[in-house]
Amino acid sequence: MKKRGQLTAFVLVGFVILIAIVLLTVLYMSLARVSVSNKQFVNDKIEEVNAYVKDCLENGLVKGLRLVGTDGIEEYMKSINCLGVLGSVSGIEIYSTDDDINASLNNDKIDAKYFADISINKGSTTSSLNRLDFSYNLYQEFNVDKDKDGKADTDLSLGSFAGVGVLTMPRDIGIEQGKIVVGIKPRENENMLSDIIYINPENDFNPFAALNIVYSNCIDGNTAIINRQTLESFQTSCLQLNENVYAISEIKESSEYFVGSCSNFRCCWNGNCNANTGESCIPSIYNPCP
Repeated sequence: MKKRGQLTAFVLVGFVILIAIVLLTVLYMSLARVSVSNKQFVNDKIEEVNAYVKDCLENGLVKGLRLVGTDGIEEYMKSINCLGVLGSVSGIEIYSTDDDINASLNNDKIDAKYFADISINKGSTTSSLNRLDFSYNLYQEFNVDKDKDGKADTDLSLGSFAGVGVLTMPRDIGIEQGKIVVGIKPRENENMLSDIIYINPENDFNPFAALNIVYSNCIDGNTAIINRQTLESFQTSCLQLNENVYAISEIKESSEYFVGSCSNFRCCWNGNCNANTGESCIPSIYNPCP
């Protein structure tokens, strides 16, 4: 009888231990699920904040490059405020009263560093965001002749970052290179009224492509697109599209182009080639005066 009682006691103890193990396992798994869920929440919020800041900075860059060009973009970016945008993101805490944006122009790209004191908390899981880094290329590469027949495959508009310069190529226009890069470079002197739009590699457009450069003060007959390599000016017209004003010319080759004034460059095509205009309209192979 005593042995039977001991056996029963052992069974009860074992049963209690088993229940305890099951309960502890369930509790552990539950806590683990909560922890994983909290970490996933924090990670998702980090990605959301990154996306909001990236969009905010990119929108600021687009507007800034059109308004002030690359010369003024570093200072312009300091005026961008992304905290208002981040205020719509739920589940984060913002301790900064102002955000700090440092942008720097490095060769063919703009690097932007965003500083703000942001905390994301969920349960015992927490993460802080103090700095986010982004980089934006000032050039874009396009494959315009995929079948390699020496002609553009479709009607194409090839834009630099922010659409400051847009190269328009009609279908079947003759080209020599299958890929074309369109980009922006800072202007080099005050006679350049816009950033330099560069197009490479070396290419001939047969018969021509159209180049549009954003320039808000464009005046028909007084504003020209200039080839930086030859200083040749091209007959230029002005066109407003949406909120932007473009100087538009036909070009026949890849090169570097900028907007200039006919008071500083020879524009014999405008019919004002005389001493009264102040133009330096000296006959040349590019601008033969009548």
